[in-house]
Amino acid sequence: LGASRVAGEQADFLAVSSSEARLRLVQAIVLDPSCSGSGTTFFQHDTCSPALYASSQQQLLQHAMSFSQALAIVYSTCSICDEENEGVVAFALRSCTGWRLHPALPVWPRRGNESCGLLPEEAVCCLRFCPRRDRTSGFFIALFVRKT
Repeated sequence: LGASRVAGEQADFLAVSSSEARLRLVQAIVLDPSCSGSGTTFFQHDTCSPALYASSQQQLLQHAMSFSQALAIVYSTCSICDEENEGVVAFALRSCTGWRLHPALPVWPRRGNESCGLLPEEAVCCLRFCPRRDRTSGFFIALFVRKT
């Protein structure tokens, strides 16, 4: 995106208004919300409840999409659960008009799953990192861009 000015801030994102003067020029948002951590090596299977995380993730992504000057949103999790990944992405695409997925890192072989309502042409835009196949932690990335 060629960012020349980047600022990080610790805050309750849902309490931040996109109409605040200091945020009116935000053009890109990186959203890496709390998740089940199912893609990490320290993951405890008995504590995972993707549905609880997915609801919060949906709210956060919808809020990010409310920033009227935002041109791009990167959504990522360290989860391998479809519900927290493709499910959240599909929900956002259906509930927030004006956004589409853009193919992220086209050379990467593992794409999103056609699940949770995500269409094939949408799934191919998403990235997945598989612990066993890629020798990485499990990870998911979706790049949203504002429709022009």
